[in-house]
Order: sequence, then structure tokens, then C-alpha cells
Amino acid sequence: MQFDFRNIDEDDFADIIVSVERSFHIKFETEELSEMSFGEFCDLIIQKLNAEKRGDCTSQQAFYKLREAIVSVTSLDKEAIYPEKQLSEIFPLRNRRKNIQAVEQKVTFKLHLLDAPEWLQTILLIALLVSIIAFFFDSKIALTGFLTSITLINLSSRFGKTLTQQTIREVAENMAAFKYMDSRSSEKTYNKAEIEKVITRICIAHAGIFEHEITRETTFV
Repeated sequence: MQFDFRNIDEDDFADIIVSVERSFHIKFETEELSEMSFGEFCDLIIQKLNAEKRGDCTSQQAFYKLREAIVSVTSLDKEAIYPEKQLSEIFPLRNRRKNIQAVEQKVTFKLHLLDAPEWLQTILLIALLVSIIAFFFDSKIALTGFLTSITLINLSSRFGKTLTQQTIREVAENMAAFKYMDSRSSEKTYNKAEIEKVITRICIAHAGIFEHEITRETTFV
């Protein structure tokens, strides 16, 4: 059976649209997103880009921008920062959050590199589920548990120090996908050959689909 974006969760589809708008600094009108294929959606994005077409690599530019920010924040030499470099070596646990926040200020956007440990996330999600089930038995206790779980989930995410990505390459590729225009050396330029690959990456991240399921002919709206 051929994949169809119209079959994915509405919230996931909305997240895709929002991520594309933020990444490319564009805005879609509701009437623009009707009866189109994935290829036509990518073409629409290109039409909306008020920028000069170039052939340079955005992931590479993202890497250089990231490396410059890391060098300015840490004591590392430029030569010590390469695509396969482990983030744990660049950002040891001590002062990890502080240093990553400093790097984010340099690149001018959030990198979303930190979260709570997976085991803690699992425990809090189970607690949240138990609270929801408890509504069938005691609404007051259930509400208290629900609100407590939500609060702890938010706090654990906000103050967690577990790395969500492992290498500089991963960070640069995510920058190129979710902060495309911001990652370019010039925000007035774009590489037409990259657009479909970038949009595919965003769709995979939000909808949990596989790359081979998406072609230019895939129904998008």
C-alpha cells in the first residue's frame, strides 16, 4: 500500500508544517496546502524562498558555524572538533548545561541537545498514565497525580543533562534540517538540490515514517 501523508496523525502533520515554516523562514496560507504531492510541496517552498540559489552545502556551513561557537566557548582547538567528535568529550557532565547554553547563544538558536535520562522519562510517563487511569476511581487523587507528573516531566526535561545526540555530525545535520536558513553562511541564499532531502528529514522526525516511503509523487495533502 502506497504511503499517504493524509493518513498520519493531524498533530504530526501540523508539526511538520510548523517545522518547515521555522526552518525556511516562510509562512503558508491555509488555501495553499490543498491537493498536492510531496514534490509539489517542496516546489512551493522553493517558490516562497526570497533568496539566491547556490550550490554550496548547508550541513557543511552548519558544521563550521557550530565549530566556531564551540571554540569560542570551550578551550578546545579548532582541529579537535571534527564531524565524528563525540559531544560527551566536548561537553563533559560538569558545566554541560552552562556550556551548551553558551554555544546556543553563539549560533543564535536552540540546539535541543539535553534531556532527562530515558529511565526517568519512562517512570514519569508511567506515573502520568497511572494518574489518567485513576480518574475512573478518585478524581481528586488522580488530578493531583496528573499535575505532579506533568510538572516533573517539564522540570526533568528542562534541567536534564543527558545528551540527545552523540556526534558533531548529528548536530550539524539537524541544524541544516530544522534551522536551514539560520545555518547558512548567508540567510539570503539556499541550495535547491537540498530542499527535498531536508523536508524528508523533517517528515521522518515528526511522523515516524521511513525515507523510502516518500517520493515526489507521494500524496501530501
